[in-house]
Amino acid sequence: MFDEAAAAALAAQQHGLATRTQLLELGFTRGMLNQRFRSGRWTPLGRSVVSFGPAPHELRARTMAALLAVPNSVASHRTAGLLHELPGLYISRPEQRRLLRGPVELSTTGRSRVRPFDLLIHERTTMPRSLYLHGIRVTTVPQTLIDLGAALDPRLLDRVIDMTVAANRCPLEALERLLDESPGQGVAGRAAVHRIVTSRHLPGGSMSVMERLFWERIRPSGLAIPERQVQMPWGATVDLFWVAWRLIGELDSRSWHERQRDRERDARRDAEALSRGFATFRMTWEMITDEVERTISLLASTMERRTV
Repeated sequence: MFDEAAAAALAAQQHGLATRTQLLELGFTRGMLNQRFRSGRWTPLGRSVVSFGPAPHELRARTMAALLAVPNSVASHRTAGLLHELPGLYISRPEQRRLLRGPVELSTTGRSRVRPFDLLIHERTTMPRSLYLHGIRVTTVPQTLIDLGAALDPRLLDRVIDMTVAANRCPLEALERLLDESPGQGVAGRAAVHRIVTSRHLPGGSMSVMERLFWERIRPSGLAIPERQVQMPWGATVDLFWVAWRLIGELDSRSWHERQRDRERDARRDAEALSRGFATFRMTWEMITDEVERTISLLASTMERRTV
């Protein structure tokens, strides 16, 4: 005797999905399944998965369908990044939609010839670190970052790691620990992530070097020249100060660890300045060296908005 209620409860736990094997175990016959397919109540997804309704389009349901179709697998790479909602993975809405509609990426240690829908399967020698998120087996955030090292452009990877660590979505120590535990060869993405993490331990450059670069690159831009090393009325000394705009400029040459440790102190300094009507524009080594045109544009826009 088939159990319709049990089937509905099972599908509710699996984002509206079940496998044919699960349904046969609940007493459904192949004829009963085919009758529901013909009526449109259920939708077959390849040979092994059934949707209790139309074919899913939402990422979580598509990922669950893929996991049901490929036993002993885990959502990984870009799919895991999207499920974890890692910051920096996309900037614009069109870019987000493109990623969400892309193939579901899975990792597995077995060879699977099953391709019921748009899948990208990564075969591995050992299963990656994983957890359950929204009932879906997905790689952990540190593991996802390492996997993305083999999938993303270096600049995009740098942005995702930087923003994920800064947002406290992944402790830097957890990422370093997983890198240490991963063998140097045969782990796609490890080398790229290791280079980024190692570089963050080193200051981008001394303050004197950073100041020199700032003046070399800002002076030709036509922006107003700020005063240097100004003591503010509340006692703090700031790197740069545009008096007419009540705008403070701070040059941050610190390493990644130092930035994390001093973030609260910086927030308090900025809040103190803001309470007195002064805005703070912080510039990192990367903003001066690699993104100088955008930095100049942002400074100019900030001054324009603060013009009385």
